[in-house]
Amino acid sequence: MPYNISSNMFVYSKYIVGGGSPYTTVQSAINAANAAGGGTVVVRPGLYTENLTLYDGVDIEGTVGAISIANVEIHGVHTPPAAGQIAFRTILLSSATNIFNSAAAGTTLIALEECSVNCINGYVFNLPNWAGAIFGNNIQTLSADDGFCNLTSTATIQVTNSSLGSGIANPMIISGLATFVDCSILPPQTYQTNAIVSFKSCAIGYTSTYSGNATAAAYDTNYSTGTHIAITTTSANPVSLANVIINSSAANVITGTGTVEFGSITYLNSTGVSGTIVKDFTTRFESGELKINDAVTGFLYATSGVISTAVPPSFTWSAATVNASLVVNTGIIANKAGLLTMTLPATAALGDIIRITGINTAVGWRIAQNANQQIFFGGVSSTLGVGGYIEATAIRDSVELICVLPGASTGWNVLSSIGNITVV
Repeated sequence: MPYNISSNMFVYSKYIVGGGSPYTTVQSAINAANAAGGGTVVVRPGLYTENLTLYDGVDIEGTVGAISIANVEIHGVHTPPAAGQIAFRTILLSSATNIFNSAAAGTTLIALEECSVNCINGYVFNLPNWAGAIFGNNIQTLSADDGFCNLTSTATIQVTNSSLGSGIANPMIISGLATFVDCSILPPQTYQTNAIVSFKSCAIGYTSTYSGNATAAAYDTNYSTGTHIAITTTSANPVSLANVIINSSAANVITGTGTVEFGSITYLNSTGVSGTIVKDFTTRFESGELKINDAVTGFLYATSGVISTAVPPSFTWSAATVNASLVVNTGIIANKAGLLTMTLPATAALGDIIRITGINTAVGWRIAQNANQQIFFGGVSSTLGVGGYIEATAIRDSVELICVLPGASTGWNVLSSIGNITVV
């Protein structure tokens, strides 16, 4: 039965572990919550050495008001359910090997919020066949050799404001859609076939390796890899770099046989790029180097850091009164007597711009998304895919977006906004 007095937080949860509560183990509280159809297990300060079997709809949370997350530690290897969703909050999760471990092709959504992790030698998420989603916010690592995630199948991962992994024994492995915002990523990373990766305002501490058809876009990101190569790619798809700093003393800081799109890059040490890399200099600078692919004499035009002999197109505006798809490098003036829904373009190139504002409309505008698309608004991001959107709350609210992850599975950053924009 639950420990139902207010001093033991019954008003918050029926399932309280430790400190005189009726549940002395985390697993017993999980089992009770699962039998009742779900709930939140609250763990009082202490060290709990248990290998947990987890269930859909049963979340685990450290005691509210604990002096620090480290006061509530669960040590062991835990098995997530095959389907559903689970969450851990304000807890130190530790293990000699892996923290979450399963060979199943599960679809469960796993979330870590305000947690610390400590893997001696393994992964926080050792889920090689996983097809579900992993979300993390404010995860701090205390680990020795932690590759953070081993996701060789189609799992989706999105992490913000976190430090991920450590050491070099276990590389981070990703083969699905991955988004990292305001993260430090310390172990070696391997991005395999079907990986679509986006970095925004990240710090990367070891070599990033791309293969198969992996694609990536790094924006406002710092590669500080010591004596090691920053990026190596043999992928059939490009790696796009914009507003990137590379600090490496390797003879060649970028190697491989793939394509790299060079935006604004600052080299703090070595500037070598392997001669086998396919360089996209058609429209971009790389550290002061300018390459023009033809001998045409005439004017050079510069637009957003792009140098070309072609006259750049002007940015055009049009009023919209019916729902439609947005067009890159075009502005929309919402003028519908009701909610105007404009959907992101099916594809976009790195640096493409979209703007929207409104007049004479009772409800405002909404920017909807296609599959695998996402919008980032500072430290907040929309839900991935067709369910996500941003929306005006007043008639003349306005936003400007820039494409930071090109292709079909586009990612967009909000560059500027006026008004109170809703992010869903």
